[in-house]
Amino acid sequence: MITNEIRSIKNLTLHELKNWIIEKKYSQFRGKQVFNWIYRQFVNSPDEMLNIPQKLRDEIKNYGNFNLLEAIKPEREIINSSKKYLFKLVDGNYIESVLIIENERKTICLSSQVGCGLNCKFCQTAKMGFIRNLSVGEIVDQLLFIRNEIGEQITNVVFMGMGEPLLNYENVIKSAIIINDKNGLNIGARKITISTSGIIPAIYKLAELKYQFKLAVSLNLPFDEKRTILMPINKKYKLNSLIKAMKYHNYITHKKITIEYVLMKNINDSEADAKQLIKILKDIHCKINLIPFNENQTEFMRPTKDNILKFYKLINKKIDSTIRWSKGENENAACGQLFWNNN
Repeated sequence: MITNEIRSIKNLTLHELKNWIIEKKYSQFRGKQVFNWIYRQFVNSPDEMLNIPQKLRDEIKNYGNFNLLEAIKPEREIINSSKKYLFKLVDGNYIESVLIIENERKTICLSSQVGCGLNCKFCQTAKMGFIRNLSVGEIVDQLLFIRNEIGEQITNVVFMGMGEPLLNYENVIKSAIIINDKNGLNIGARKITISTSGIIPAIYKLAELKYQFKLAVSLNLPFDEKRTILMPINKKYKLNSLIKAMKYHNYITHKKITIEYVLMKNINDSEADAKQLIKILKDIHCKINLIPFNENQTEFMRPTKDNILKFYKLINKKIDSTIRWSKGENENAACGQLFWNNN
């Protein structure tokens, strides 16, 4: 797996930052001060850290890039409670992030990779292929920029943007720990959701974490044969193994798993699909988010509203379910629509 070598102080957790400060021959309390400047004062430069010695500010600048993203001005402001951001990275690659506002709830959808290598047939991001993992700092900086721009507290974070989060496991978990840290952004672990298409070894690792981050599984198809065609990761990690991993996660964490199910016309929206979905999930402590397909430049289509409601009623009789009418489809900011062609 390709990794990102771009260094930044923002790649460090508070514990790591304190250790780095000590290595530079400063008292460790300086680490908490620097952390505070980044994640509570939202400074754009070490030079703004007024109570930090100038020599240490220079050390921070010399350590690596402090600003890891350049925002490319969006064409439109918030529409339908959603806004998509395009960011240019220091190496010239691009990623997208999304802000979703629902009353007092302000959710940021973060990208974890440049592109994605899983090649799900209905996802626009798949067309980019996998380019590289994002660093911890590049992940966190998405949140910092958007938080700074809107000037309001972010309440929820979902790792559901570009890429497969659990294929960038270490950086995603470290960024979630930084976002959760009470000395910084202080977003509760139960308000942070990490999504996966089914990277089974990482699901087991996630279950063992002391942090109570939520798990979401992008299931989408309840039959192995169809799921393998549309989600090639299923060839490596079959549904039976995925269900087993989810049961283990339930057992260890005692937490409900979110099942993401993108409804596609004549693909996975039949009564037989609904019955099979109920069958395979009957022993899983979960809730189901039914997501009407957000049409993009693939051949797939959204079912009619009547069919969506019919499918929902069948599922909801047995398993707690919600229809997630996407907020950003008109801005190409909804699930499966994030894409950037750098050519």
